[in-house]
Amino acid sequence: TVQTGNYTVNAPEITTSDFRFNAAPVSIQVLENQTSTAEVIYTGTPVPRGSCEVSVQLGTPWTENPSSGVFKNVINLYVKNNGSQAITAPWTLSLSNSSYTAVDSSWNFTISSVQNGTITGSAPHRDWQTLLPNGGNTVNVGMIVSSRSQDFVPTSITINGNPCTIKVIR
Repeated sequence: TVQTGNYTVNAPEITTSDFRFNAAPVSIQVLENQTSTAEVIYTGTPVPRGSCEVSVQLGTPWTENPSSGVFKNVINLYVKNNGSQAITAPWTLSLSNSSYTAVDSSWNFTISSVQNGTITGSAPHRDWQTLLPNGGNTVNVGMIVSSRSQDFVPTSITINGNPCTIKVIR
């Protein structure tokens, strides 16, 4: 229940691996003893691809306690910048899979959070971790991840908030 008056509805941005959806603010008047409805219309725009590419190499999942339902795996990420500008370290990286629950350890990468299946962290400020333009180098970061599933393949990866192309190394 809200008080009578004029309100502005600001719908949240929705992002998938392929599209960003935004909606313009909508004004609404709430009258006493009446139901008010705001119609929010989203517009989708494609997410640009190709500025970064991450090859994902997975180990073999294991469990320390079979009855726990928690699996662990090594995830190695080989990060490449296909854009025309260098991405200087420290850069941030996020990878998502709805089953991710924790990170036990990491290398060449500092974990800042694990929330709702998204692992976020940064590559330390070291010259060799700068991502050179036009695929000029590949930087390896990795971690041991806990998950509720044996499927450890990330559904999305971003560098500095920009979506990356994901390639799984088999």
